[in-house]
Amino acid sequence: MKKNIYTLLFLLMLFVPVRAQFINTLRVYPANPTTADSVLLLADVSFPSGTCETYMHTFSPIGSDFHAYSIHCVGPLTYICNATDTFYAGILSAGTHRFIYSVDAGFGPMPCNPGIVAGPTDTLNFIVSVATGITDPSNPIHPDFYINEKYLYLKHPGKSMKTAYIYNVNGQVVLQRTVKEENTISLEGIASGIYTLMLTSGNDQSAYRFMLP
Repeated sequence: MKKNIYTLLFLLMLFVPVRAQFINTLRVYPANPTTADSVLLLADVSFPSGTCETYMHTFSPIGSDFHAYSIHCVGPLTYICNATDTFYAGILSAGTHRFIYSVDAGFGPMPCNPGIVAGPTDTLNFIVSVATGITDPSNPIHPDFYINEKYLYLKHPGKSMKTAYIYNVNGQVVLQRTVKEENTISLEGIASGIYTLMLTSGNDQSAYRFMLP
């Protein structure tokens, strides 16, 4: 009998932290995308304990719908932990699209298993409009960077910390770099093709399409 009580208490201790996850906001970037934009889908989530590291992402485009799922590993520290899950949707056709997102939390370090009760799901409908003009990625003019051979140069790196992500056409991250006061990122080892650069600094995000020769 006593063993059963201890088992029940242990399960309850696991159940409490892993079920309390929240989807605060679903967003699309840019806010009003066109057929010329590389579209990012973002989910702002929070958990009642830290450190809420992302363990796993899945992302499945099905027609005009984009199904996304994340698991975050939370720990025993009792503080509100916020995170943003980012998914690369690419260049989309004109029309109405749906971003369907679900999040789970697991207790303990990575890898962790999701809780007994499934986490929340939310849906965002967004419209992609027809672009009035499409920039040629082979000859880009961008306010924030330029490409010279196998190097990417940030025009205005600033003193704040920035993270640069480069996505291929399949939405996979092929390079991630943290940038502070430096303006050069080596692209050695990345094959020729069309890519998307995303620059993040706090809540600010910018995304650009470019061609690597």
